[in-house]
Amino acid sequence: GTEACHWCKQLDARSLSDEGVASLLSTRYIVYKLDADREAALANALKVQVYPSLYFASPSGAIVSFQEGFLEPDKLKARLVAVLASVGTPDWMRRD
Repeated sequence: GTEACHWCKQLDARSLSDEGVASLLSTRYIVYKLDADREAALANALKVQVYPSLYFASPSGAIVSFQEGFLEPDKLKARLVAVLASVGTPDWMRRD
């Protein structure tokens, strides 16, 4: 996202702060928030076209999915669950 992006602010305020989404992100994801104005090279490498954009990587670091644009909390949570299902549960999470 960017500091000036209205929908990025909505994602932060409405969706990412939702208890269910926040819990899922804190227990099953490693979150990295990118300001495309400050880290333009990385945004360009990811070919970001729309803000906000969410990129999902597997434990190996490969991009497995992405989401362009704002999602309401319930849709974002469903998307997060679907991404997890697509990559499976790493062995270390099953053990720990």
